[in-house]
Amino acid sequence: MKENDLEKEDKTGGFRVKDRRRFDSDGNERPESVAGPAEVSKPAAPQATTHRNGTQEAAPRSTPKPDRQEALKPDRQETREEPSVSFSSLIMSLAHQALLHLGLTESVHGGTRQVDKGAAKETIDILSMLEMKTRGNLDEEEERMIQEILHELRITYVRVAK
Repeated sequence: MKENDLEKEDKTGGFRVKDRRRFDSDGNERPESVAGPAEVSKPAAPQATTHRNGTQEAAPRSTPKPDRQEALKPDRQETREEPSVSFSSLIMSLAHQALLHLGLTESVHGGTRQVDKGAAKETIDILSMLEMKTRGNLDEEEERMIQEILHELRITYVRVAK
């Protein structure tokens, strides 16, 4: 299909296709896109009213309309509540990933268990870094959880690596 064929009129139903991309297939800017799309005129903002006695009344405020993207988003009340993301769920997810790389848990996709010691070590190192960077900022339960998980993962790694 040629570039010129992209803007044509269907003989049967009057359907028109217009290529609105800024660049053509060679990477050159199209001449009609240089000027940009036609500006949509906005209604004039209401002006302040001046009364005969010289006093001014402020223009009435209109409520801002939501932009198109906001209007397309579903209301939170209508959708199913998703599980909240927390520090604990992040740590548990990384721990599961490390166990997966050590070949100790099955993938959700099934298949054979494969051991990838390098990936397991990297995941354990990420958990260790998170433990160090968040030290003093966690509650007791979170701190105990990450320390216990790291301890167990390190012992498991040494057993698998032999």
